[in-house]
Amino acid sequence: MRQARLEGLTPLKFPEVVDTTDLQSIIAGLRSELDEARERLSKASRPHFTIKQELRATSSKIRVVCIGDAHDSPAIPDKSRFEWMGRYIRDTKPDLVIQIGDFATMDSLSTHTPNHTLDGKLKPSFENDMGSFNLALQAMQIDGVDRHITLGNHERRLYAYENENPEMAGKLSATIDSILKNNGWTYSPYGTPYSVGGVSFVHACLNKLGKTYGGKNAEGGAIANDAIGDWVIGHSHVERRHRAPKLGHNNYIQIINVGCALPDQHIEDYAQHSLTGWSYGIADMSIQHGHVQDYHFVSMAALGERYGVAA
Repeated sequence: MRQARLEGLTPLKFPEVVDTTDLQSIIAGLRSELDEARERLSKASRPHFTIKQELRATSSKIRVVCIGDAHDSPAIPDKSRFEWMGRYIRDTKPDLVIQIGDFATMDSLSTHTPNHTLDGKLKPSFENDMGSFNLALQAMQIDGVDRHITLGNHERRLYAYENENPEMAGKLSATIDSILKNNGWTYSPYGTPYSVGGVSFVHACLNKLGKTYGGKNAEGGAIANDAIGDWVIGHSHVERRHRAPKLGHNNYIQIINVGCALPDQHIEDYAQHSLTGWSYGIADMSIQHGHVQDYHFVSMAALGERYGVAA
């Protein structure tokens, strides 16, 4: 460039000497920040995921109470439904309790409502979200039975926030990890099936692109076409049970959606005035020979009648 300028080939002006002091200072600062980030990550708490893979069918009968999307939040301060579910579990004594995900809404970390908007400023704090979640778990009082959560897309908000804000890595996830551990719950990552007796439990089935299977009746369409065993899912809040014939020794598979465990007839704000048809309750089922056998959907209204104030 210097020779080109001397020969008049360019009108641009370049300094004869480039001072690299500022550039070197910037590089040194970035290296220091990177070293600090690496040190924080090395000390960050890691989630204690539990992955269960009982892929083989068994002749033994396993009773499971499966709780659908509960969406606990400070916006629903009444924890009665969790007390009702806990009493039902204590009365019926299943072998295992599985919550299918979206146990907590975690509006504090929602990216659908930007923080700078009026609605964003009305969002609860993360501490309030976690305090409400802890109260919900305590209200159930179901010591003495194994219980597991297959994390949903709402719990995934927490890990997405940490990914977007590396300085918070391990801090938020350590909070929910501690709450679950203290209340006796194990948990598995979003999208990872938790298999019991050959039946897979997961919040939402993911396709080959890692996206949630969609459609008005995904259970009887794409999921049933692709599945090679029984799956129990949630996410859509609509209770469905689809049975599809298959070639092979099992002859059929089932896709079961357990609906939601929200208060009876409650509609979340994001779904107001939309097509819902939500189902409110919990699913009581038995697993044997690799399939869901006996199945009973217990409505939230029935739980309220049995265990509510009038009971």
